Amino acid sequence: MDEQRIQAYLALIQELLACPGGEENQVLNRHSELIDEGFVQMCGVVAEQMRGEGGEDEAGFLLQVAQQVAEYLQNAEKPRRGATLAPETASESCDGTQPNATPEEYFRFLMQVLQAIVESKNNPQVVYPILAQHQDKLDLVFAEILKRWFEAELDPDDSEKNQALAAILNSFAVDIQEFPLGSRANNIEIAIAAYEKALQIRTREAFPQDWAMTQNNLGNAYSDRITGERAENLDRAIASYNNALQIRTREAFPQDWATTQNNLGTAYNNRITGERAENLDRAIRIYQEALEVCTRTAFPQNHTETLNNLGFTYQDQSRHYTADPEKKQTALHNAYNTFEQALDTVEFLRGEIVSGDEAKRKLNEEWNRLYRGMVEVCLELGNHNTAIEYVDRSKARNLVELIAIRDAYPECEIPSKVRQRLQDLRQAIDEEERRLNQDPNPNYTHITQLRQEFQNKFPYKPVTFDQIQGLLDEETAILEWYILGDKFLTFTLTSQTLNLWTSSEDDLEQLGNWAVEYLTAYYQSKEPLQKASDALKEAKTDEETKEAQRLLKEAQEIWQNPLAERLEILAQILHLDEILHNLFENFPSCKKLILIPHRYLHLFPLHALPIVISVGADGIRPVPPRNKTPEDASIAPLQELFGNGVAYAPNCQLLQQAQNRSRPDFKSLFAIQNPKENLAFADLEVETISNIFPKPTILERKKAKKSALLSSREDLTQTNHLYFSCHAAFNNTSPLDSGLELADGILTLEDIISSLNLSRCSLVTLSACETGQVAIDTTDEYISLASGFILAGSPSVIVTQWSVNQVSTALLLMKTYETLQQNPGKLTIALKTAQIWLRDTTVEGFKEWVQQSPLLTNSWRKTLQTFFNNMADNKDRKPYQSPYHWAAFCVVGKGEQKMASDADKIQAFVSLIEENTDKLVAEHGQSLSELRNQLGDDDEKNVEVIEKWLQDTDNQLYQTYSQTLDSINPLLGATGEKGFGGSKATPKKTSKSLQEIIGNITKRNTNPPPSPEQKSNPPS
Repeated sequence: MDEQRIQAYLALIQELLACPGGEENQVLNRHSELIDEGFVQMCGVVAEQMRGEGGEDEAGFLLQVAQQVAEYLQNAEKPRRGATLAPETASESCDGTQPNATPEEYFRFLMQVLQAIVESKNNPQVVYPILAQHQDKLDLVFAEILKRWFEAELDPDDSEKNQALAAILNSFAVDIQEFPLGSRANNIEIAIAAYEKALQIRTREAFPQDWAMTQNNLGNAYSDRITGERAENLDRAIASYNNALQIRTREAFPQDWATTQNNLGTAYNNRITGERAENLDRAIRIYQEALEVCTRTAFPQNHTETLNNLGFTYQDQSRHYTADPEKKQTALHNAYNTFEQALDTVEFLRGEIVSGDEAKRKLNEEWNRLYRGMVEVCLELGNHNTAIEYVDRSKARNLVELIAIRDAYPECEIPSKVRQRLQDLRQAIDEEERRLNQDPNPNYTHITQLRQEFQNKFPYKPVTFDQIQGLLDEETAILEWYILGDKFLTFTLTSQTLNLWTSSEDDLEQLGNWAVEYLTAYYQSKEPLQKASDALKEAKTDEETKEAQRLLKEAQEIWQNPLAERLEILAQILHLDEILHNLFENFPSCKKLILIPHRYLHLFPLHALPIVISVGADGIRPVPPRNKTPEDASIAPLQELFGNGVAYAPNCQLLQQAQNRSRPDFKSLFAIQNPKENLAFADLEVETISNIFPKPTILERKKAKKSALLSSREDLTQTNHLYFSCHAAFNNTSPLDSGLELADGILTLEDIISSLNLSRCSLVTLSACETGQVAIDTTDEYISLASGFILAGSPSVIVTQWSVNQVSTALLLMKTYETLQQNPGKLTIALKTAQIWLRDTTVEGFKEWVQQSPLLTNSWRKTLQTFFNNMADNKDRKPYQSPYHWAAFCVVGKGEQKMASDADKIQAFVSLIEENTDKLVAEHGQSLSELRNQLGDDDEKNVEVIEKWLQDTDNQLYQTYSQTLDSINPLLGATGEKGFGGSKATPKKTSKSLQEIIGNITKRNTNPPPSPEQKSNPPS
């Protein structure tokens, strides 16, 4: 590990956090050698840690720095040592008051931005780029120049001009106060200076409404102020808000009054002077008064903001009443009820958004703190069942909603008429609720009908605790994590129980530090590894080869070689030994585990974390943490404690959606093979695995183009399995631009979401680098390549969590499919089996496998024999024992798919037509007769004809047919044969009764019904 580099990143971040406002660019310029992707990632991770610890301002500042550096890296070549990130200035600022430019330069900038405000009518899209270009001038010197310019421009004989100047200054103050870049402290100081100057013209007597608006804005600036004494700033804010309320009365300006009331309540909640209990009580009263005007119907956004503030004030009140249990419980219940109302309103606001997913993502980011507050209150009240419901609702909400809409509506979006009806229903429900609250004898019939219609039309419905437990059978459990401000939680769920483990604050700090070191080392190792790889390829002499090998060894020491030790530390921080011991104590029959991480935990191979185990009569079990380690104890990866393997899911609701997707077929393959023609083992991998499938479609090498893939949409819609073996990378700064590298361009995450329909696909395998990495942001959304393919329709995706080795990857996946052929649908078992094999097999063992594998062609068998013969100097060596080679791969989604043979499918069709005879005769009698004529002696072809007929004739019948398949047989065919349904290895006999059954049914359609006078024959 490059410990010096890690410490350098952390030292630079600390210097940025501590430097005076306005000096950030100078600090970055002095350390330009550290400005790279690793620094951007480090800023993000440290910001996450600070946010979790309550340092919202510091986290926001670091994220701004990361954004600026990321934009710089994208728009320029990597900076050389000594290069600058900002224009050279006349003199460097030491204390924030010395100029960063000449007075003329400051003045020209001021005139430019004020002119832009006037000409664009204060359009931020025009103003903000100017501010961004001149961030170095946004300092206290600029604030002084602004004030002097304003004083000089005032004309005692021209009140209209003075009023216009004050209006422009107020607009500029609002812009700079909300400007996300530069020094936050300096921006607020400039805003305060501008507001105070504007108030010289906007007096209460001359312009009362403008005066009140500016007083409110000034109060906001003092509330946010970073410099000066916090207590004094808050008291100044309160004074400004009270000034504004002298004009903004409830009667004259109700909405403005409610807005200022909300701001005043927040100031009292944060107030340092005075009695804490009194300040909290006053804040609560102020919020409650504001809610009388800011109703959900009239002002839903303001309503939510006020409920949010009121809920957290109740929570603060509960913490204040530690010595009074009764008052504490009352405050907690009040907080719960308020958060519940707020979150319901957030859902209401989501439904009102028609501008797209980005607006919903921003809404999630804005209100994510509400979910954390609700979870904390639920825990304080001991309501763990409700806590995990809100934990799950907070995660991957956009993805879950999009999947629900795609599954419910063929066009993948809610039709405009349905959307309008949903909005009308929300309004009607809200109005009926208000009427019922005032009715002494309420009748809830109408509101129940309205709610039922809404539920029927809107496909997204939050999963309940009972539904979460209903996802689990008697052999499956869930571990779900949630990171709060002072601890992290681990929920253990079974079909009957819920247990909660809570970390200490020290555990959380250790977890954050571990994540920083891990990710720093990972990103820092990339460039040295690439240099070493290039050197090996270009080496022509023994000396050059030795030097390249030395470089490779040094690069591997940064992240790859210490990986096992790091994972051991993470297992200890997460206290997995204790959690798993409790799981098996209470649920000894557990054979499968589903992991649901949170935030940056998605980036780590939790399934591979080492656990101290012992082997007894009950099999492999974790050793209790406080027990003395037995002599026969050993270390095993977490997944080896579970016979049916481990899968990942973004949340329980997505798991439910994946389980509802019936994908009984696995006989068609669509593969992308080595598009850039520089991965020899990708050719081996795809050509070998494709031998399993009877009708593979392969876009190989130069033919593997993005254009060719997107033009094959019809084939993709029908494919059962999509396989990519290529290069890929995850883009931390722009996740939607992450993608798979094809011959003519990148198939981005955005392309996958917008263009692919995988409605019959049971598995997507991404044999490429970083396909399982997830964006780290403040929304708790699950943004990754895996999410794209899940949204496109696949219930399961095999992904990688880091940059993988092409040789070990090919071996691992060939073995996975070799195992999967013998255990159809058991994805997690097949992958786990292959990972154990890859880790534990010696050179000699690989040579034996090459000779015995039924999938290898003779040419590839010879290639592999030569490859392993070159390792023959140590035949007992295990070349892929490091977790680097095997632990990157995991299954996201369902993890286990019920497969069906052709015999199963014909049996399901027979059941379908026998149970729906009347419908078939009445609606499809003639078509059914035509189907009968198409059937022959080959069951595999018969199934293709039947399924096409069902899809073309009646989609509802096809869905019923798919559900019937699930009930016939869980994993293997009805005959008990192994192998993929319809595969080459398992030819099937025809079903002799099928044509006869269809014939008997169609006779009912061709024979006329008896006349009333005609007697029917009695049954025999």
